[in-house]
Amino acid sequence: PGRIKNWKKEKVNALLNSLSFMQNDQLPSANTSFLKESQLSGIWRSYYIATDKDRLSNKEALATGGELSYTSSEFLNTKANISLFSTNALYTPGVNVDGSVLSGGGNKDNINVLGIANLEFSTKHNTLILGRQKLATPLMHHKTVRMIPTTFEGLTVDSKYDFASFKVAAITKMKQRYDHLFYNLGDHVFKDNSKNSVLFANITKKIDTLKIALWDYEFASVMSAQYLQLDYKYNSISFA
Repeated sequence: PGRIKNWKKEKVNALLNSLSFMQNDQLPSANTSFLKESQLSGIWRSYYIATDKDRLSNKEALATGGELSYTSSEFLNTKANISLFSTNALYTPGVNVDGSVLSGGGNKDNINVLGIANLEFSTKHNTLILGRQKLATPLMHHKTVRMIPTTFEGLTVDSKYDFASFKVAAITKMKQRYDHLFYNLGDHVFKDNSKNSVLFANITKKIDTLKIALWDYEFASVMSAQYLQLDYKYNSISFA
């Protein structure tokens, strides 16, 4: 009986030591680096507009809203990006005034939309983003000039090297700044349901204070567009 009692006591002590080890070294806590590296941010924005146009009498409106964004910490070189955009009418005396997005569209509905929701994978020279995202290119741009931005859905890949940088993308959907829905690009822009992806590529080269950027956009047989941009900086003066 004494041996059995000692054996049980040793087993209990071993179990308690094991649980103590897990609590200190294995179980996650709020102080882990994973939570520390996550980011939560917000932007509050209000916009007032008053114009005089013949087709829109008393075009005046005030809206408020903003952006709430979350970026997770990296896991296997991958992180998640999420942004909720909101715009709400406060003052809309005109009949044909859009008080929420201030675009004059005549729709006074407030807008709350998950405009950005993507996974971002990064290596030393490359960044791949899959999902809803902002774009800043000559033909496709987020245009954050009033309340909420235009955002896009698709795949983008950025590559940056010492000699040049490259960008390629396949974009399938877009959400206009005055809407809460993502539409197929072929149907929304080109009125063609059979085609749903815009492909574009970019190469940018810096030579001292001169930056040369070449863009090419392709949408099946519907559209082909090329852009050349030159940016030159002399002391504190920039030319484009």
